[in-house]
Amino acid sequence: MGAFARIKPFDNFFGHFEYEHQSAESTDPDGDGYIELNSQGEILTDRLPFDNFYVGGGYNSGGLWAYEILLLYNTTLPSNSFASPLVIRFGLTYKF
Repeated sequence: MGAFARIKPFDNFFGHFEYEHQSAESTDPDGDGYIELNSQGEILTDRLPFDNFYVGGGYNSGGLWAYEILLLYNTTLPSNSFASPLVIRFGLTYKF
C-alpha cells in the first residue's frame, strides 16, 4: 500500500516522491542474525512490516500513450540491509 506525488517541471522529465507500507517475508524475524529451523528442519519465516520512502525522478516519452522510466532512491532502507537502495521502474502512461 502506498501513495505517490509527482511534479513535472519540464515536458518529459518529472520528480517522484513515494511512501510505501510493505509487508515482506523474513527468515530472521527477531533480527538476531540467525536463521531458525522448525522440528522438521524447515526454515522459519515471518511477515514483517516495512515503511519505505522513495525520492527520485524519471523520463516520460510524451503523447497520448507513453512509456516512462524512473530511478528512485529508498531513503529509509536500513544500513545493515543487503538490498540496494536504488530502484528502477518502467511503465506505461495515458495522458501524463
